[in-house]
Amino acid sequence: MGTVSCTARTELGRSVVEARFRAMGSDAHVLVTGPDGEVYLETARRRLDELERRWSRFLPDSEVSRINRLAGTGEAMQVGPDTVALLERAHLATVATGGVWNPLLGRRLAELGYDRSFATGLGRPVEPPLPATASSFAEVDFDPATGSIALPRDTALDLGGIAKGFAADLITGELLQAGAWGALVSLGGDLRVRGMSPTGLDWAVRIGEAALDQPHLATVRLTQGAVATSTTARRRWPSDGHRQHHHLLDPATSLPSNADIVLTSAIAGTAWWAEVCATAATIDPTLELPGHAALRVDQGGQVTRTMNFASYET
Repeated sequence: MGTVSCTARTELGRSVVEARFRAMGSDAHVLVTGPDGEVYLETARRRLDELERRWSRFLPDSEVSRINRLAGTGEAMQVGPDTVALLERAHLATVATGGVWNPLLGRRLAELGYDRSFATGLGRPVEPPLPATASSFAEVDFDPATGSIALPRDTALDLGGIAKGFAADLITGELLQAGAWGALVSLGGDLRVRGMSPTGLDWAVRIGEAALDQPHLATVRLTQGAVATSTTARRRWPSDGHRQHHHLLDPATSLPSNADIVLTSAIAGTAWWAEVCATAATIDPTLELPGHAALRVDQGGQVTRTMNFASYET
């Protein structure tokens, strides 16, 4: 999992341990309050490694990669409980967003050049495919009761964003169940907090994006919950045309979205849902989704907020 930077301190009489490292193709930050924090940090690192080995489309032996290789063959594969739970949330996300959030675009991303982790460097640009309407999750043969899944042809799962959010949800819950007083898990901008913060007050979360020259857009306070940010300013790579590709594809065209919004930060009760809201609202700003508050930045740098965002902002 790469180099780990770990620090321990005492803040207002509370033990605080945190570490920063690479996980799931992103910068990870894990913070734990309470005694035995080092033990909980190691537990979180091992769990992140386990989930990445299940959910990465870039690891050939992951469950997602094995599912993708069977796409269109009619052969189903059984997956473990964690993956079943993730797929159930992916199904809910596609229904809630009317298909704007679509987890079946992994093959299209690979055709566009995003066929490996950004950490390794993408290969040469490839010719973009002809626009095509994406398959719907309704075409997936998925039985949560048995853990069986089979994909339609010409599709591949890409669960990167929702997987990071759900991993943060899972791990913070498991750490508190194991005895931690409080926990923060952040994966590439998808952040979940639970329990006691280092100060004993609300968790303060700073929202910003260096790629947009916006290092501080807002600071929000949460007793618990999640913040997720989705942006077209990162994970960009050159095409053979005059524009760069980015990783947020519009299912209506199977090409990078060209909406005016370049960043959405969403606040929600869970990180997986915050991630879905942030991504879907960046692709289609006209969507009205329940259970979240949002901050958005458009192509011109104008920042707007939903009316309920003010209740979180300091």
